[in-house]
Amino acid sequence: MKEEVKDALLIALVLDGKGGGRPLRGPEVQLRPREDGGVAWIHLDVDHSDASKLLAERSALPEDLREALLASETRPRAHHEGAGLFLIIRGINLNPGEEPDDMVSLRLWLEPGLVISARRQRIVATRDVEALLAKGKGPRNVGEFLVAILEILIRRIGELVNLLEEKATTCRSACSRAGARSCGPRSPRCVGKSSRSAAIWPRSARAWSPCCASRPRGSPRRSATTSPPWSSCTRATSKTCKRCTIA
Repeated sequence: MKEEVKDALLIALVLDGKGGGRPLRGPEVQLRPREDGGVAWIHLDVDHSDASKLLAERSALPEDLREALLASETRPRAHHEGAGLFLIIRGINLNPGEEPDDMVSLRLWLEPGLVISARRQRIVATRDVEALLAKGKGPRNVGEFLVAILEILIRRIGELVNLLEEKATTCRSACSRAGARSCGPRSPRCVGKSSRSAAIWPRSARAWSPCCASRPRGSPRRSATTSPPWSSCTRATSKTCKRCTIA
């Protein structure tokens, strides 16, 4: 579900160098390095029609960097240019109705005195950094800003991985006790009665029947990289179970 946004400018702050920040308004909103020793942080919604205009009129970025910030399709990468660094990083998708493993991207341009961040889908990490700045506990400079964003993204990925491991262990134990009956990522034996619990399983994992040696027609063959984390429970049964095949 796409968040409704009325303005391309989502966040406009200047870091005070002490862990806090103050809003930038009107003509102060410039996508250029600060000359007073502060750091401007501008966060944009690149799907908004005004984002391209803001970058063209209020920044000194070359056209190729502006296009990279506005691109509809992205892949993780890093590019050093002059005194700046362009990054595309990804984080867990926490938007309502979305799959957590359908990751959202954050585009970043960092140089002394300036941070420009841009996104298409809502990404919670930027709001977390904004909240830290409001409490006076945020980044004091460009380097600390990047570290703060990465720490938040990595922590959330770790939390999801830990949750998946717990679910996989629960499923494996339930399948071992139940044999080949009624096992699978959507089975109450594995995830309980919560539909949200089933939603956190990666799509690649949900494509498999965890108890069956066979695989659904048209699905890829098992490999070291595609086998689900609970695949050991397939070895606990000798029969092919048709009931638990996930479509």
